[in-house]
Amino acid sequence: SIRDNLNDDVVAYLGGVPMIAADMISYVKQDVVVFGTIVIAIISAMLFWLFRQWRWVLFPLASTGVTIFLTTGILGFLQQPTTVISSNYISLLTIFCISFAIHLIVRYRELGTKHPDRAHHDLVVETMKDKLAPCVYMALTTMVAFGSLVTSDIMPVMDFGWIMSVGILVSFLMTYVLFAGILLLLPKRGDRARLHDEPGMTKVLSALAVNRTKLVLGLMLISVVIASFGISRLSMDNRFVDYFRDHTEIHKGLEFIDRNLGGTMPMDIILQFPPYEEPDEEEASFFSTGAEDTNSRLYWFTPTKIQYLRDMHAYLESKEAIGKVISLENLEQVAQTYNDGEPLGPVELVTALKAMPERVYHDLIEPYASPESGMMRITLRLHETVPDYTIEGLISDIKNHAVDELGFEADNVQITGMAVLFNGMLQHLFDSQTSTLLFVILATLVMFILLLRSLTLAVVGLIPNVLAAATALGLMGYLGIPLDVMTITIAAIIIGIGVDDAIHYLHRFRKEYAVSHNVRTAVSQSHHSIGNAIYYTSITVIIGFSVLAFSNFIPSVYFGLMTALAMLLALMANLTILPGLLILAYQSKDKKRTQGQQN
Repeated sequence: SIRDNLNDDVVAYLGGVPMIAADMISYVKQDVVVFGTIVIAIISAMLFWLFRQWRWVLFPLASTGVTIFLTTGILGFLQQPTTVISSNYISLLTIFCISFAIHLIVRYRELGTKHPDRAHHDLVVETMKDKLAPCVYMALTTMVAFGSLVTSDIMPVMDFGWIMSVGILVSFLMTYVLFAGILLLLPKRGDRARLHDEPGMTKVLSALAVNRTKLVLGLMLISVVIASFGISRLSMDNRFVDYFRDHTEIHKGLEFIDRNLGGTMPMDIILQFPPYEEPDEEEASFFSTGAEDTNSRLYWFTPTKIQYLRDMHAYLESKEAIGKVISLENLEQVAQTYNDGEPLGPVELVTALKAMPERVYHDLIEPYASPESGMMRITLRLHETVPDYTIEGLISDIKNHAVDELGFEADNVQITGMAVLFNGMLQHLFDSQTSTLLFVILATLVMFILLLRSLTLAVVGLIPNVLAAATALGLMGYLGIPLDVMTITIAAIIIGIGVDDAIHYLHRFRKEYAVSHNVRTAVSQSHHSIGNAIYYTSITVIIGFSVLAFSNFIPSVYFGLMTALAMLLALMANLTILPGLLILAYQSKDKKRTQGQQN
């Protein structure tokens, strides 16, 4: 409002942490409304193209809308605010709701095609029974994946974890309730869906898995090596100026201030000196001013301490990444102009402090020094537009200089500020995610064992999705995409998404194998049935979430693209590596059965 009231010939640039925070929230809200509408429109078009009936468009949208409405209502009832991180719950719940719905619809239509004379009610009941187990475990494993975020010490991430867990539970319940409730009220219809036409990509992936099993598994091993190197290149070097597109007002303001006005992101260095102690009688008589509260400032501020600041200033100003530096050294530089350019000695320093009015001391001295605690503060701003430096490396360099060159104890040098806080949060989150990843994998493995009652199938189902998560992270490392507040949870998202497809595939594979007793035949049949559903579900979501690439908020762009990539990687892994591992695990059993029949 201040800017809008300025004269027309004034160009105002806005920046700073409050501006960044406000614009981040503003862009996320805008993305939810604008791109949310576009995603729904694209998904609706895809569903109609696939199923050719409006009921199969309206049902998934209805279950998605009710789920988001109820989840948001629960958050409002609990007075739980959403953050930039947890705002993703709407997008992710859309994925899971659509996935739940499509798998139910596909199974209902498959039963209708196989048993055209069966009653409508019986088809609905059979669908609900057949898909109950995989859908329950799909919900549970996904809740476990996101529930791992609750172990983080960072509150927005913890909130995101339990919000997603609650949302997925609501999604499962609402999809099942609405599917049976709505469908039983509607008449039975014919089937003209494209889902029965096996797409070319599914045929290719099926042929690779069945006929080129060794090639698929060899590529899997190569992917592991490549992904490992990529993960080692991951960084968390975030620059707020890079969060916004070049044409946005916030980017222009941050860039102008950064290049021309001493930097943007604040950082503070606290140097710990011995705190003030009462002087003896001789010193007290020399420094006496008749006011006891001024003794500490006169006795504690010495040329030696100022020299430490002078040396630290010189070092900081030599760093290209550091812009404006402010401390008591700046006042001392001004005072030198009245002392023939010479540093102030003890007498000049005491004289200047005695002559300083209380208001000046309060405004210019107290923010940068505290005799009672022995702390001196240096505040600076970082240049975010300067390339080739990391916050973590800069912090290490400053501490090493203070310890090795100036003689401070390591514990007497503290570095803080917004840049350090944000970098520390990302580092702490990365460490916590790394430590909980094993828990997620083990918990998911247990879920697989309970569902499939087979350790072999459980391991087979888990490997492709862990590899998909590692591949996505490795690709981010190669492309130089840093982990930020949104993409840092991408591993949990990929495992949660991929495991859902694996559960449905393995559940169908067991049925097909029980009929054919041949692993390659079972894989081919699984591709032709559940593989189609997985393919079309994935393609629908990939296209829908790719539109986030047009957002003005770069983390949203990365989130949309990485979510689409996650679906693509999970699709490829579950339709190539998963059946390849199944063939490897079951082919010996087939050979024994064949030999037994020949004997």
